[in-house]
Amino acid sequence: MTQITVNADCSNSSKNEFLRDFNLLIVNQEIEKALDYVTDDIKWNMIGNFDITGKDAFRKECEQGLNDEMQEFVIENILTHGKLGAGNGYMIMSDGTKYEYCDIYEFESIGENKKIRSMKSYVIKVEE
Repeated sequence: MTQITVNADCSNSSKNEFLRDFNLLIVNQEIEKALDYVTDDIKWNMIGNFDITGKDAFRKECEQGLNDEMQEFVIENILTHGKLGAGNGYMIMSDGTKYEYCDIYEFESIGENKKIRSMKSYVIKVEE
C-alpha cells in the first residue's frame, strides 16, 4: 500500500480540496470516482510521454499507471486561482527511484462546476 502525505494546506479553498481529493483517488486507484472530477472531453498531456483526449483514454492511462510500484506519494503544494490550478510533489517507487511532479489544471469554469477540462503533467526522475 502506498504511503500518502499531504503537506499542502488545502483547507482555505474548495478547489484546493478538490484537487487534493482528485489526486488521492488516482493514487488509490479509485479511477471510476476520479472520472467524476473530469469533463467528458478531458485533455491530458504528460510531457514527453502521451497526449490524450476523453474519459476512456483518461481511464486507460490511469489504470496503466505506476501506482502498483509506488511506495510513497507526497503532495507538497496545491494552488488555485480562477480557472487554473497546480500541484506538485514527489513519488518514490518500490525500487527507490524518486520522481518529482507538477500538474497544471484548467477547470471547466470559474464557478461551482469544478470539473477538470485539461491537465498538463511534468514528471522528472531525480538522481540522488
